[in-house]
Amino acid sequence: MPAFLTEFMNELHAERKRLKAEPDADDFSACIEHFWLPFHFHEDFCGGEVLAVDSSSAKHSLGDGSIFYVVRALALSANRKYKRVSVGHEYSPNFKDLPLLGRLREHLEHLVALDALKDGFEGFILIDGSLFGRLSHLPKETDFVKNRALMVDYFEVLSSFLDAARRSSVPVVGVSKESRTSFFRTFLLAKILENAGVEQEFRHFLIRSAVEGGSSAVFALKRAEEELDEGVKRLFRAFLLQRRPDFHLILKYARSKNETGCTTPLLLGTKPRFRRELEAMRKDPVGFLRRRFPISALDDGFLERAKGRCGKP
Repeated sequence: MPAFLTEFMNELHAERKRLKAEPDADDFSACIEHFWLPFHFHEDFCGGEVLAVDSSSAKHSLGDGSIFYVVRALALSANRKYKRVSVGHEYSPNFKDLPLLGRLREHLEHLVALDALKDGFEGFILIDGSLFGRLSHLPKETDFVKNRALMVDYFEVLSSFLDAARRSSVPVVGVSKESRTSFFRTFLLAKILENAGVEQEFRHFLIRSAVEGGSSAVFALKRAEEELDEGVKRLFRAFLLQRRPDFHLILKYARSKNETGCTTPLLLGTKPRFRRELEAMRKDPVGFLRRRFPISALDDGFLERAKGRCGKP
């Protein structure tokens, strides 16, 4: 790196100039103030014990082309500790990209949180990451030799954990230090379009196309350029081209107000394809499993074991 310091400094200065010159067209501050809830945090604000859940993993490539891995999860509060470890080896064509480890980490997190509930924990449970993200993907067979049906166990344990939390009236909160989602920004854009008098059908078309991206988003932008007024058109164009995440918007607004707080909670729904697949799973669990877990379905006992869970709401 020392040999590149001059070039590195030149590039840093050039990037600094580009950032200063970049227009801040993505400004939702006039709309976000209606959905901002000032909140002053203090040590006793929750009034109960807090259990924090997190996990980690490591992997090593072996000489026979397999991957040795270890995954661990820990649930920790002031007075409690629960832990789980999973060790194994798998075969994968891509050593760097192992989604299996991410799912295993989450699976063990659900298990230690469930252990805490079975042990009588009655406070708050903080899960690292997005609960919505964990629930918004349909179960599907992995491409790993020894863990093809992992997602059946994954969702069975997740369902048991959330059911136990509901029965015990234990709040479960997903916490992310950063996120690439833009649910809140999409919500604000929809409100801006509505307040601008854009008819419902056209409004839904613009939002749907913007979220989907690709050629449909380009077509939507052309129509927006023709039919929206200048201010709304500028925001829509920025939404499409800049794609800044929600946390960027929220942090920017909070700093401008110089106060802590949160946004009005959003009730997130599911995509039409997800609802169709869910209904198909309920009506024909075996057919769903054969389609989503084709290789696992060849094993004796898999369909009988898994269909009970897939048939439940």
